[in-house]
Amino acid sequence: MLQRSLLIFQNIIKSEETLKNYTYYLDRFLSFYKIRDYDALVGIPQEKLQIMVEDYVMDLKKRVNPNSVPTFLYGVQAFFDSNDIDLRWKKIRRLYPAKIKITGEKPYTTKQIQLMLSYTTSLRNKAVIHLMAASGEGSEILVTKASAAPPKVGWIGLTVGKLGDSVRPVT
Repeated sequence: MLQRSLLIFQNIIKSEETLKNYTYYLDRFLSFYKIRDYDALVGIPQEKLQIMVEDYVMDLKKRVNPNSVPTFLYGVQAFFDSNDIDLRWKKIRRLYPAKIKITGEKPYTTKQIQLMLSYTTSLRNKAVIHLMAASGEGSEILVTKASAAPPKVGWIGLTVGKLGDSVRPVT
């Protein structure tokens, strides 16, 4: 038979995938403190739980990517909220590390974007260039002629040649 605290938690979460992820991170929290069941977690006094979560965040800051720390706490917060345990989450979130920017150091200049756009006639490729330049996401964009040397791994290659334009991720 399921523990009541877990049953309440499972019935509050609507999406199966969310439940799977939240349970995974909740279980990591339990194993960090070597707690064996969910009802035992609910039985811990609220002030002690506050300290436990704060200490857990400070430990996560040393071990995981700073951008991942909130993900480790979503399931924990949902579990406590579903079981009417009110922790000071605003204080806990202040302990989170600053997020790190994953993209390149500087955004593209207007001149660089115009140069990339000048190498293609395809509306699709122009849209990809605009999207990549505007979003600031991951890969850099490299514009080459078909006869040029291959681009670096992780870049988006926009090749202009006799057979038409193409945009491809370089792996």
